[in-house]
Amino acid sequence: MDRSPRQIKILGRAWHLRFVSGGEFQMEKQLGECDHPSARNKSIRIANDIDGELLMDTVIHEMTHAAFPMIGEDWVEQFATDVARVVTSLGYARMEDDKEKAEHSSSGTGTVDAKTQDVV
Repeated sequence: MDRSPRQIKILGRAWHLRFVSGGEFQMEKQLGECDHPSARNKSIRIANDIDGELLMDTVIHEMTHAAFPMIGEDWVEQFATDVARVVTSLGYARMEDDKEKAEHSSSGTGTVDAKTQDVV
């Protein structure tokens, strides 16, 4: 997955999406952080060492804060987790995993087991 910085739009407003090390967060053990929508050069920062459903949950969580800063943390947390779970159940995370396996296999560094779809 490409984790290079990028500009995204949320409700028509530009944000910088950056993947960062845990030491760049205000609080210890944070997975994500979002500036207030009124900030100049606002950004959403996501821990660079997470992936899969947890990454999806964290991105949705921070984007929800960006769109609706007045909504409480408990609601945002539950909403993001619910959306990530549904999207994952529809196959999104598996499609990313399959793409990475295919790329790994085509690079000549391994083959994909037809039954398990694991790179061997």
